[in-house]
Amino acid sequence: MTRSAGPAPDLRPDALYLDQLGYRRIRALFRASLYALAQYPQGRGDIEETLRRVAVVVRVRPTGAERLADFPRPDLAADVVGFRDLLRQLRLAAGEPAFAALARRPPVGSASTMWNVAAGSGTPTWPATRKFVRGCLEEAGINPGSSEGEAYLYDWECAWRRIRSQRTGRPAESPPPAG
Repeated sequence: MTRSAGPAPDLRPDALYLDQLGYRRIRALFRASLYALAQYPQGRGDIEETLRRVAVVVRVRPTGAERLADFPRPDLAADVVGFRDLLRQLRLAAGEPAFAALARRPPVGSASTMWNVAAGSGTPTWPATRKFVRGCLEEAGINPGSSEGEAYLYDWECAWRRIRSQRTGRPAESPPPAG
């Protein structure tokens, strides 16, 4: 099989992200399609047309540090509404994991608690917010215990303290430095 000099692959940010296992499955499907083309020449036009119609842009998932660049920055939150909006954006950037999946991570919580972090009213508690952010990082394949993950969690904690101090009228005490 020769590789044609076609157009460069589309590397849009909304492209489908796959882990290595997903990539292997797509590659196996592609090879099976090529086999079908070779074995059943009478259906060649139908198979080629189907492959053209379902062409998908595929990229292997970037590393954790590269992915964090695509995640929302918590320091942009001006108030509780903005803070919760950024939490929802974080969940979307992580692949929109189910609230139940976020709740199953240790320490075990409830799906309703995770939903309240992103969609409830008032300032969510820091332990629930931390669990939500850690769960999103893990779902995205980023180790929350890595230096990048810890720094990102620290940024969320600083934003949470700033938002809470706006709500209570008390100055925000600084969290201990990350690391």
